[in-house]
Amino acid sequence: MIRSLFFLLVMLGCGSLSALELRLPIHAGRLDTMDRALDARSFINREKAIQGKMFEPNPDNESLYESLEPGPEQAFIIFKVAVLPGRSISRFDYELVIDGRAYACQSMALANQSVFDFRLLEVQGPQEVMLLYTVPEKATSASLRSAYTQLPMPTISGLRLQPEETPAPVELEKVEEESSTEEGAAAEKGEEKPSENETPEAKKD
Repeated sequence: MIRSLFFLLVMLGCGSLSALELRLPIHAGRLDTMDRALDARSFINREKAIQGKMFEPNPDNESLYESLEPGPEQAFIIFKVAVLPGRSISRFDYELVIDGRAYACQSMALANQSVFDFRLLEVQGPQEVMLLYTVPEKATSASLRSAYTQLPMPTISGLRLQPEETPAPVELEKVEEESSTEEGAAAEKGEEKPSENETPEAKKD
């Protein structure tokens, strides 16, 4: 199988941020953006849809809408895909791999509606769709790969889900204060600090 490896050093902060542009070619068309979110998103209520025998996606199903947040210690990862004419994408095509574990797409949504619908299984182009995955909140990197090993879909590796930790900057004022404290302690002990022009040999003489 042909595999194309894309190394992306991209950063997404905690919480909900502006979607990060990717614009990478995939089998269905183009993977445009990736977003990490900890806040709620709109979904179709599965139980109400089944009870009402509403088995087909419909933009007039507002009575089925519900707002759901990620579970405890979890986050949403949302990809926006531009499906090109003559192509299609299924909810089952891609899985997100984190630390060796594969996470299936939880739900899809039409980008112009932004309501994730479990009944939406496949979309034909031209259309923009969103794929939603639920992953551990602490996850920092992932790969998006084909769920079907026999199909030549590209694997997208090195996706940064949130920023790497960086050491806190050293405050200059604090360093100068510590230096002054050390000089004061040396003076109290009767230690004489040599002048800048005085060498150790000159001091011995």
